[in-house]
Amino acid sequence: MTEIGAEAFAACSKLTTISLPSALTTIGIASFYSTGLTSITLPEGMTTIEPGTFGKSKLKSIKLSKSLKQITSNNESYNLGSLPNEYYDFRKYINMYRDDSGAFQNCKELESIDLNGAVLTILGSYTFNECDKLRSIDLSSTKLEEIPTSAFYSCDSLRAITFPSTVKTIGQQAFYYNLSLESLKMPAALTSIYNNAFNECKKIRNIDLSATSLTKIESWFSNVDSLRTVKLPSTVIEIGESAFAGSPIEEINFPASLTTIGNYAFSGNRLKTVDLSATQFTTINNWFANNNKLRTVKLPETVTTLGENAFNNCYITGINFPSSLTTISNNALNYCQIDTLRLPATVTEIGNSAFRYAKFDCVEIPSTVTKINSNAFYDAEIRGSLNITPNAALAWADGTPFRCYGSEYITNEDGTSYNRYWHLPDVYWNSAAEFPRDKFGQIDNLYLPANGSVSNNNDIGYIFYNGLTKRIDIAYTNENRKYSFSVNKEMKTQMINYRKYFSTTSGYGEAAGWKTIVLPFDVKEISYERDGYNEKDTVALAPFGSKALETAGTLPFWLYELGTDGNYKAATEIKAHKAYLICMPNNDKYPSENNISGYVNFTTSDATNGVTLKPTAGALKRSKGTKFDFVPTYEGVMQHDTVYVLNENNSHYADDKTYQRGSVFIKNYSERYSSDPAVYPFEAYLVTNEGKTSVASAPMLYSIGGSDGTITGIEDIPFATPEKATKAYSRDGVLYINTNADRTINIYDVTGRTVRIIEAREGMNEVHGLDSGIYLLEGQKVVIGR
Repeated sequence: MTEIGAEAFAACSKLTTISLPSALTTIGIASFYSTGLTSITLPEGMTTIEPGTFGKSKLKSIKLSKSLKQITSNNESYNLGSLPNEYYDFRKYINMYRDDSGAFQNCKELESIDLNGAVLTILGSYTFNECDKLRSIDLSSTKLEEIPTSAFYSCDSLRAITFPSTVKTIGQQAFYYNLSLESLKMPAALTSIYNNAFNECKKIRNIDLSATSLTKIESWFSNVDSLRTVKLPSTVIEIGESAFAGSPIEEINFPASLTTIGNYAFSGNRLKTVDLSATQFTTINNWFANNNKLRTVKLPETVTTLGENAFNNCYITGINFPSSLTTISNNALNYCQIDTLRLPATVTEIGNSAFRYAKFDCVEIPSTVTKINSNAFYDAEIRGSLNITPNAALAWADGTPFRCYGSEYITNEDGTSYNRYWHLPDVYWNSAAEFPRDKFGQIDNLYLPANGSVSNNNDIGYIFYNGLTKRIDIAYTNENRKYSFSVNKEMKTQMINYRKYFSTTSGYGEAAGWKTIVLPFDVKEISYERDGYNEKDTVALAPFGSKALETAGTLPFWLYELGTDGNYKAATEIKAHKAYLICMPNNDKYPSENNISGYVNFTTSDATNGVTLKPTAGALKRSKGTKFDFVPTYEGVMQHDTVYVLNENNSHYADDKTYQRGSVFIKNYSERYSSDPAVYPFEAYLVTNEGKTSVASAPMLYSIGGSDGTITGIEDIPFATPEKATKAYSRDGVLYINTNADRTINIYDVTGRTVRIIEAREGMNEVHGLDSGIYLLEGQKVVIGR
């Protein structure tokens, strides 16, 4: 027997074994279709397997003949009228898909094929279609030039395939929906792959095309969910439209031969790095749009244009701008996150929304730019400086290209969330041309040349001319749920001022009315706004012990710092970044003209040369004591067991004693809502040096005066009720006191400490032995000199 005819054993579902004659050369169409055969060995003389021969059979293994040349498929229509009606599915199969009648199609149990060295030259379409359990196949012994349409369609278990070196073509859907393929290395002879050849091969991670002679790459790998690496050959000229769109590839090489990339070829994939430096592209189009994993781009020096949507919705952190670049088109780099955007001095146009929603530390716009289109930097966050050297012919499109403010929703690790806001901090306009205010959003600091101008200062914090501004008023912000103050770079001004409100009753025989203060500059002048509103109606102030008190009309107040011995000591000046205790006299037992209740300004100024406000980073100086440290802050500090907070606004009851407002530092204390800081910027707090091994063992409070003696004498009365009948003056080092009645008189030095108590008699009294200096008594100030 040399031939088995068409459909000879078709649908013999109980046929499980068969021995074929050695002279057999041909098995006809559908001969063993839908049989129960579990294995078969083809005789050595057999050269051809016809379409549908073993389709839908129970084969688990098959051994081919060495002489086998072809496994065919064709377009003939077969007369299957002899088959009974129950085999209508086979009739429908052959008639409707006559050119797809794969020899082993739908062999659901087929696990292995032994080619036995067969030198196949033809493999038919759909040959192994839906062979669900086929795990591997080695075609290296064959001479196949084509893997035809759907040859291995939906082979769910196929993990490995070895191609012959002769393969030139892989047909449409050849490996479509192969769910187990993990790696592919294509032969050198390969010149073409048809559409969807590897679509839905969800486990393929690596595809090596580097040895092939392919010149065009198309959308062969759509929905290949695990694909990570693709190696292209040096022969590739073109990558087709959407070729890798939606693909999860993370790495691909771009050979020097590449001249064309189609629209959105790499849109929506996971590329982290794109290196086009070997190519000769002059325009980069929308090839990489919507890649939210893309971070680094290397462009060739030939690029002149970043086209529309070139890197739209890509979070690029690093990109080189070629020296030939002239145009950055619409949406070219929106959402990028570049530390320093320094455009080359060849760029002439920035497109609409080119950098919209981007994030930068610094941005530099060169003088070559002649057009900035609408929304160019709309809602971009520029954390540092925007430096613009405008071209004389610079044209602005409608809109606000530098409306650089916005917000983002932040969720903390603890689950809390808030909106974080931003706007422009520093803008440098390097031109005498009027600053175009309507093209910018809110600005903290605007730097203009000495002869610069601006139409209005709406939403501008400070304007610096030649680096100098008139006045800076220090204040903290509460942006992004963070109370803070910071100076990031030096700023020069004619005046720096800090304004603080005082109204707490100060002590009379006990400590009270104290506040904490820390400032970012050395204070030269202190003044009290008498009416609380008009700064011109002011009274000069100076700490007790300060020489400034020698100036007529200057009122004293208490200022203390923490000494290294652990005790507070009087200070006569406020130095930058250091914590102080401060108290303004305010008690109805004092002379009314000595009381201070209202706003106090702390100022330093130099109208000619200006004064410099320096960066605050690392500048704060903690005062270290024996029992506790005195800690200044420019940021809000929350209530905590390690933080001792001054009771500035409320009295505190503890240890059978009521502590007056502004008299005691209390552990884990706050006078505000739990969501607000317990200590605000420009204030200070204590941290204990006791009980370091256990926060619980540390003291509950530290008082300012009285009980622990850290400030001695501060609770004494610095002013007596003035008596018009008492007059004091000095001459030749002697203090003369003329009083109309016998009375006890306390004499105080400028620190507010009692230096002498005298029992004055009616008439003139002399006081000898006082050192030269300023003294206070009976509401009067007397200077004693030698």
